[in-house]
Amino acid sequence: MSGLDKIIETIDGSFEQSCDDAIAEAKKQADDIIKKAEAQAEQTKAELLALSRQGFERDYARSVASFEAEEKRKLLYAKVKTADGVISKAMRKIKELPCGRYFDLCFKLFEKYFDGGDCAMLFSPEDVTRMPQDFKQAVAQKAGQSKVDIRGDGEMKGGGFVLDFGEIRENCTFDALLENKADRIKDRVFAALFEKAV
Repeated sequence: MSGLDKIIETIDGSFEQSCDDAIAEAKKQADDIIKKAEAQAEQTKAELLALSRQGFERDYARSVASFEAEEKRKLLYAKVKTADGVISKAMRKIKELPCGRYFDLCFKLFEKYFDGGDCAMLFSPEDVTRMPQDFKQAVAQKAGQSKVDIRGDGEMKGGGFVLDFGEIRENCTFDALLENKADRIKDRVFAALFEKAV
């Protein structure tokens, strides 16, 4: 083999070795890139899965909270309707009390709200018609020196009475008393009906 052949063989061998080295290096770099890409893909997949899970959990929590809020609204509505029914029934019973008990209740209200002074005590015409004489005497006795003019008023309805002092009127109708104390009465009804259920 001549020197030129040896040089060519050495160059070919070096070239082949360089090519092999370059290919090996390229393969190694490609493997590293693939491993990094796979690791990045796994990390991205895990992050997306976590975000998806968080979104699902957040949406689920919102749905549960919304459902629970709706159930509470429905329960409160049912409780209010029940309480209103109990109060309406109680008002009906009060308005339908036998005459003696009805006017005993009216007298207790008179004692509570009468502060003295001349006034008119206004009842419905039906109440004036059925009013017992001893009620009128008890009012006169309680009024003392003050004059209380008990009379019917066509606008009066729903039970109870109004004390008219001229410029000041004390509304002692059952509906007005209920309205003034509605929240307190409802609280008591709620407590009686639902306290044990809580």
